[in-house]
Amino acid sequence: MGRTVLDHGILIAIAIFVLLIGTIRSIGRRLLDGVEPDLLHTAEHALLHVDGVEDVTQLRLRWSGHRLQGDAVVQVRGGTLADADRIVAEGVGQVHHHLRVVDDFRVRATGVGGAAAPWVTQRTTVSSEPPTRSAV
Repeated sequence: MGRTVLDHGILIAIAIFVLLIGTIRSIGRRLLDGVEPDLLHTAEHALLHVDGVEDVTQLRLRWSGHRLQGDAVVQVRGGTLADADRIVAEGVGQVHHHLRVVDDFRVRATGVGGAAAPWVTQRTTVSSEPPTRSAV
């Protein structure tokens, strides 16, 4: 039995339907300022690979237009305020390097194990690239 034009049309309709479902999910997530789980995983991975970071206790990302904004709280072991500031600066740089769509990212460092740290440091980065705008 040969295939008819109708058979091919059904296959094309199914393919279009599958693509449409994926697109609707993506647009719906963006409308609700949702972030894909792999972006969170990438940011956490970047922070955990900074020398001196023991744990990422809090991580938040959100879309603002076509750019990401976020913040994190990382636990670092001992050291001085200068050490913590270096770790935070490197963490911000790593997140910006791994997620090029990050506009603004804040990292706060605290001591390990909930112990009161002698310092708390925070650093912010803003992308050096101007937002791209298209003419309408």
